[in-house]
Amino acid sequence: MCHKVGRGRSRSPSGIPTESTPQCSSRPNAPLAAEHAECVAADERFNDVHASHDGWSKWNRHYWLSNFHDFLRFFFSQCFTEPDSQEQIDHFFDMGAQTTPEALLASLGTDANQLTAELASSYARRVRCPSLVIHGDQDAITPLARGEELARLAGSELIVMAGSGHEPQCRNHEVVNAHINSFLETANVRRHP
Repeated sequence: MCHKVGRGRSRSPSGIPTESTPQCSSRPNAPLAAEHAECVAADERFNDVHASHDGWSKWNRHYWLSNFHDFLRFFFSQCFTEPDSQEQIDHFFDMGAQTTPEALLASLGTDANQLTAELASSYARRVRCPSLVIHGDQDAITPLARGEELARLAGSELIVMAGSGHEPQCRNHEVVNAHINSFLETANVRRHP
């Protein structure tokens, strides 16, 4: 689960955040554009106790602690929105099931290590080498607007993969690799004419 950023306000004796309000949570660590509204709503209610947990309301501390495997299934179904993705969902579920909800909660971070929109923008503008952003247009985790803004700020080439979700390199690795190879060849020609 490499797309979490959160803010733990206090920690238990074992180091697990007891209050956390994730800022970016399941979205990337570069808050450069608006997030999906349902994800924002889930973030705002991360510590609340809910009567039911449908959709992104599964992004919830209490739900993780009581129904972690169901959360993992939901989350990875959002990573792989393409048809016939069950194999990838199962694979990532198996990897996620190797940890615990307590470990995931402990990884959310603190106020001191938050990546703000200003800092993310500053980092992106500092990129001085050729760079490539590949983004699926069906990404249910990170809106395409974020990939577009990252590419704009960094002066990167942007490739939007039609029909792809959050993990195009897993579902369409041959196409992604071809884009990367083409980019590297072009970048090398620019560097060594």
